[in-house]
Amino acid sequence: MKKCVSCNSKSISQRVFNFNFVDHKNYNKLFNKVIFHRCKLCGIIVSSKKNFLKKFYKNFFNKSYLEARSKTLVPKFKNIPIFKHFIKNEIHNRKNLKMLDFGNPSIEAIKETTNYFQNSKIIAYDVSRKKEFKYFNMKTKTSALFTNDIKNIYEKYDIILIFNVLQYILNLKSFFKLIKKITYKKSKIYTITPSINKNPFFLLLGDEYLKFTDIALKNLFEINLKKKTKILKRQYVSNKSFIITNFNSDQFKTIKDDSDILKKTHDVLFNIKKKANNLNFKKVFIFGTRINSIFINDFVKNVKGFVDDQKNYFKKKKVFYLKNKVDKSIDIILPYKGTKGLFFKKLLIRKKFKKIYQI
Repeated sequence: MKKCVSCNSKSISQRVFNFNFVDHKNYNKLFNKVIFHRCKLCGIIVSSKKNFLKKFYKNFFNKSYLEARSKTLVPKFKNIPIFKHFIKNEIHNRKNLKMLDFGNPSIEAIKETTNYFQNSKIIAYDVSRKKEFKYFNMKTKTSALFTNDIKNIYEKYDIILIFNVLQYILNLKSFFKLIKKITYKKSKIYTITPSINKNPFFLLLGDEYLKFTDIALKNLFEINLKKKTKILKRQYVSNKSFIITNFNSDQFKTIKDDSDILKKTHDVLFNIKKKANNLNFKKVFIFGTRINSIFINDFVKNVKGFVDDQKNYFKKKKVFYLKNKVDKSIDIILPYKGTKGLFFKKLLIRKKFKKIYQI
């Protein structure tokens, strides 16, 4: 990469990662080497696999992906705190609005959303949706249109939600050109992406073209839209970057992201790999069915299977659910730290697992 895809700076650093990279649908291996390029000015990180991803996305975002994402990958609406609390906490005026939900494939989630808006119009756009679907909430007089046709996005919107899709955008210039067309001085954009400074394992999701930190995401929107953007700190998105862009303010200041996040992330992953390689068990479980667990599984021998307390992504791997009978005498590896790690450790203790190895 000769210059930054966001700010056009030519000050670029790069780092090679020799780990297994997987897709986020079912964690199938994609490749075992990626070169990441990071802009030293704005902080955005770009994968070297753009040409691969162009072809991959055409086959990946299909009908089966839509079904998996709306039913399995994304838990039901009432169980996701971000959807349950977001509208109530962040959007106070919910009457006579036009809202765009960019990249939401869940009919269930959008139907639930119409309960919180009065006399409003919601457009839910997602590339994996094959047919248009219309819904009208008689009680709140709020309509919703599900579409995969970009031509249906043409009005000026009061609220735009961009949740967990920005990392797949291959052409940022076209994306922001669209955003400029559909916003006005009262518009607000809420954006959420996986944050590698909060969870380094997110770097291993190989189907993502862009990687973000809090600062990089903030800079991306301020540089391209010239509008004030604020980093929001909310507990219901503890491992994500969460920002709001306000179109009623032209006052903004780009923050130089001079932290070497790629080196830090590489060191964290390498040290975890080293610890995992040194573990020796006759039989062992790994807790969780997410990217953390898959990474650990690459280096630990004699894994009996995965243990989880919720629906999982794994179709070809053996998963034991805590609500069912699980052999508690077998050691279990917990690949989580921080608040989540403490929560899961207490959960496993309550379930009477005797030996828990937290790494």
